[in-house]
Amino acid sequence: VERLAQARPIGLSLSPDLAGGLCLAGAFCGAALALQLADKRLRVAMALTAVVSVSGLLLVRSFGCVLALMIGVAVSALSFAARRHDKRVLLVAGFGLLTGALALVAAISARGTAALGRSAGERLENWRAALEAFSDAPLLGVGLMRYGSAYLQVRGPEANVTRYAHSGPLQMLAETGLVGTALALVALVIVVRAVWQGRAAFAPADRFVLGGVAALAVRAGIDYDLHVSQSASVFAVLVGLLIARSDAAPAEPMQRRVLALLAVVVGALVVVLGVRQGALESEDSDTLAAYANKLPFDAEPRIALGAQAVDALVVCNDHDSCTAARQRVFAALDPLCARTHAPPVALVLRARANASIGHLKDALADVDAALVLDRGSAPAHQLGVALAQALKRSDVDARTAAARTWGVAIEESAP
Repeated sequence: VERLAQARPIGLSLSPDLAGGLCLAGAFCGAALALQLADKRLRVAMALTAVVSVSGLLLVRSFGCVLALMIGVAVSALSFAARRHDKRVLLVAGFGLLTGALALVAAISARGTAALGRSAGERLENWRAALEAFSDAPLLGVGLMRYGSAYLQVRGPEANVTRYAHSGPLQMLAETGLVGTALALVALVIVVRAVWQGRAAFAPADRFVLGGVAALAVRAGIDYDLHVSQSASVFAVLVGLLIARSDAAPAEPMQRRVLALLAVVVGALVVVLGVRQGALESEDSDTLAAYANKLPFDAEPRIALGAQAVDALVVCNDHDSCTAARQRVFAALDPLCARTHAPPVALVLRARANASIGHLKDALADVDAALVLDRGSAPAHQLGVALAQALKRSDVDARTAAARTWGVAIEESAP
């Protein structure tokens, strides 16, 4: 889980909600293939695949996934109902209701109704922040992948810390404004139009794919699936399967003209967003340079020395070398940490040094101080969680837990 979490920047991730989205895709696609394949053994295999995927929803225990499943099943059932006298509508609806009820019971039993209220409250806070960010920059938004920064400016003291609005449309609205949202609406209109025009020719398997698209669209509306490549790609594949046709005809003259006009408009909007993004990144560079210039003249070399000393303290296995590394750490970092506006990185380094010698409460105090100065410091958050968990155990166990978490060498005689 930790390794997959570290892979999030390249589009791979693992969380209960994201796993639930993949399970939804597996359930609907498995059902579609079970209807479409001619080989009986393959149909049974695909049906089992759908069942395994549905059982994954019981393990995920996500209220959002239950809602997505119910809506997806309803869309598939209505699609079957559009074909008169198709008895499969009752089977689809009954199976969906049963599965949804079991998943909801599992979620409430494991997490409780309080968790449902807390999760809903966090979503509402994230959505409110997205709308507020949009109101500040309605035309072009605050910039791609900048919702997290905008959210930190408006979040309440008890609100969750996140980089996502937990709604693909709202995050797109906040980050790219009306221009980016217009681009998304063009794509949406094209897909909806293609689905509507081809609905009469839908095979039974297509109706399950339609339900899968609806379920993942719900997930995209209430979570951050569209902002993680693995989940967004699966969604795109299902949409492509739904609107693809094996007997595509040449485009009519009017369609060609509309396509050309759309290409010009979309290209112009993309250029506008690209120029805007470049300007924002240039501002970031200037801001970072200004921040670096404001640091005291001796801060940078002291932080560098402190980092080297912490690394030495982590790998030391000799009492004398450990003592010398410890002295270098505190000699380099203590003067910086004592300042009113101490660099957060210095506090995190000293916290890690304190954790390496078993001084977990001192380490946690440094983490708290770092988070006061920089609430979005990921290293401080990670170390703080590990220390908080370690402090629940005995002193020896706590030092051992910190050593296992951070790979640090701790002396048995350490206080």
